[in-house]
Parts: sequence; structure tokens; C-alpha cells
Amino acid sequence: MGDALVTTDYVRLTPDQQSKQGAIWSRIPCHLRDWELQVHFKIHGQGKKNLNGDGLAIWYTKERMQKGPVFGNRDFFTGLGVFVDTYPNEEKLLERIFPYVLAMVGNGTISYDHERDGRPTELGGCNAMVRNLKHDSFLFMRYVRRRLTIMLDINGQHEWRDCLDVPGVRLPQGFYFGVSAITGDLSVFNFLKFVP
Repeated sequence: MGDALVTTDYVRLTPDQQSKQGAIWSRIPCHLRDWELQVHFKIHGQGKKNLNGDGLAIWYTKERMQKGPVFGNRDFFTGLGVFVDTYPNEEKLLERIFPYVLAMVGNGTISYDHERDGRPTELGGCNAMVRNLKHDSFLFMRYVRRRLTIMLDINGQHEWRDCLDVPGVRLPQGFYFGVSAITGDLSVFNFLKFVP
């Protein structure tokens, strides 16, 4: 949907232009109690000072295919959002290095605080230098027995590093997987490959 482009080799979520957003969603809900997902992606563009776009999001939500301000998806979502935030909106956020990966669980009444880069509702996160790399990046999510684990492979060495590990996360069955991105005032290419 939106500005996404699907080819036989990749999905480009947004072109390298301002104010673009795109997404791709599963058509069939996931009825598994426990699951794993690996996302193969690249973030690059011609942005000044290596600042490309606002970022991308990986979703497991009740709602699907709804444009909005949260990395190209609707706000007040129900389910899980994992955000690869490439641009710091809060200037006082000195302890956080961007790009930054964070997770949030929404219940349909909680807003993502874009101006504070999601800090009030963040389950956990880590920095991830994934802009304009020569090699591809990988994000691995595992949800088993109400425990959410996220690992990254961003150095091109085929080695996973921990990003977050949170027990007690409740995610219902029957939600949809999706990926979205938005460029905002800057621009970014977001290339994704889903690995079975």
C-alpha cells in the first residue's frame, strides 16, 4: 500500500523522496501461540549528514492496512510494534544513539509519542547503526511463552547480538504481520526481504 514497490527480489517501502510512506501486510492472520520472524532489510538514501527518513516498523497487530503517523501505520494500534527509528526527534535524548530499535505493545488506547521517540511506552531497545551500510541487516524476533526477544545482525559478520528480552508480554493470536515506513521531511530507501 502507499508508495511501496514489490518486485521479485525485494520490497521497497519508500522511494528516496520526502513525505512518502509505504507498507506491506500479510493477508492471513497468524494463529500460532509462539512464533519467530526474521526480517532482512536495508536502509539507505541520499539524505544529508547520513540522516535518512524517519524509520521503519515491523508490526504484529489486530489492525492492518491503515496509513498513519507511526512509521507509516496508524496510531492507537492493538498489538506489537518494533520500530527502527532513524531520526532523533527529542534533542535532549543524549544517552540514546540513533538509529535505535525499540518495541512497544499497544492496546488500542495508547498513543506512540513520536516527539519523545517512543520513550514513555518503550518495552526495551538498543542502538543499531543500520543506515547506508554496504551489507544487509537482519532483525530476528521471537515470541515464545509470552517472552519477546529481539536480536540483530548488522555488522555483516553473520553474528546475532541481543537487543531486548522482555518476559510477560501478552500478544493475542489472530493478528497480522506487516512492515511500514515513512520518510517525513527527510528521505530514505527501505528495502526488505522476508526470510521464511
